[in-house]
Amino acid sequence: MEHMLKEILEKINTMDNKISTMDDKINDMSNEISTINNKIGIMDGRIDSIESKIGIMDSRIDSIESKIDVMDGRIDSIENKFNDMDIRVTSMETEIKETRKDIKSLDERVSDEHNTTRLELKQEAQTVYREVKDMRVDINTVEINTVEMATSKNWNDIAKLKFIK
Repeated sequence: MEHMLKEILEKINTMDNKISTMDDKINDMSNEISTINNKIGIMDGRIDSIESKIGIMDSRIDSIESKIDVMDGRIDSIENKFNDMDIRVTSMETEIKETRKDIKSLDERVSDEHNTTRLELKQEAQTVYREVKDMRVDINTVEINTVEMATSKNWNDIAKLKFIK
């Protein structure tokens, strides 16, 4: 019995040693868990910092998106203005083509009228030339007749004067 008691006591001591070893291991584990908890706390802090930075980035992205939306509106406005200008230019091109046609038509008409007027003036000038030529002949004839009449009157006057003398 004593031997049993010794064995029991030895087993109890062995168990006690094992329990002490387990306590040490549990303490080590507890320390490791505390270390892990500290690391998790640090990580939580870092995650919070990252989340804060992400929040700031989201805010900046929202601001950029807002600015892009404003720019899109401005670009749409500019595109509308360009479209309006394109329509105006197309309209002006059409008007210019029509004006060119009108100018060409007027140019042809003026040219035709110029040629007609030139021919009419040429004919009138020729008619006036013939009339002037005819008048010269008539004037020459009248002058000769007038000279002959004056000469004949002078001879008549001379004859009267000779008769009176």
